[in-house]
Amino acid sequence: MKRTGLLSVVLAAVVIGCGGPDPVPEKPTWLDDVEPILRANCFHCHGASAEAKNGTKRWDVYDLKADGYKFLMLTLDPLLHTSAKDNFIIINAFAKLGTMPPAPATRLSAQDLQVLEKWQANGFAFGTRAKNARPVAKLAGAPVRAGAVVKVALDITDGDGDQVVGRLSVPLAMKDLELWRSGRHIIEIPSAACPKGTAIGMKATLSDGIDTVSILAPVDPDLTFKCP
Repeated sequence: MKRTGLLSVVLAAVVIGCGGPDPVPEKPTWLDDVEPILRANCFHCHGASAEAKNGTKRWDVYDLKADGYKFLMLTLDPLLHTSAKDNFIIINAFAKLGTMPPAPATRLSAQDLQVLEKWQANGFAFGTRAKNARPVAKLAGAPVRAGAVVKVALDITDGDGDQVVGRLSVPLAMKDLELWRSGRHIIEIPSAACPKGTAIGMKATLSDGIDTVSILAPVDPDLTFKCP
């Protein structure tokens, strides 16, 4: 009986030990530690749908001032387009107070708070990814003529789930369009500028914070279409 009792105690200790939380990394990074916490708890409000005019800042991009986003600088409005690094003091303060995420969501755990603290203490490290999935832009079906405009559906995706931002050049639209999120975008081109059968090629410059890619038609057929 004594041996059985001892075995039970040992097994219980092993189960408890295996079920505990992972240790807080000494040097947390955005990619491995911080972004997953914010994605799970904050991006539904502080993601691509955030609106500065309503007092909601965007936290789903690491740092729009980083090298990977330099191509955006001509159109970047710092009041509208903020990032996690810019807002860390607010993020950390609200998380500690328990006001973010707001009820009925669960407060960040003590471990999550330690990760945020250590991330700041170690200089907001971005981290590395051995094999990064590059952003992709593809037309989603055939364009549709709808009265005064031709609507073109464009899907922006990233295999790692990173938020993608970028710019899209549409020759007949006579301007560059800002793309501030992954997902589907509807591009509208004036019908008068898109005669039936005319081949149109677009150019996209996209960044997920790690890789910046340029997708140019007609080299890339994913951004080439004919006016309906």
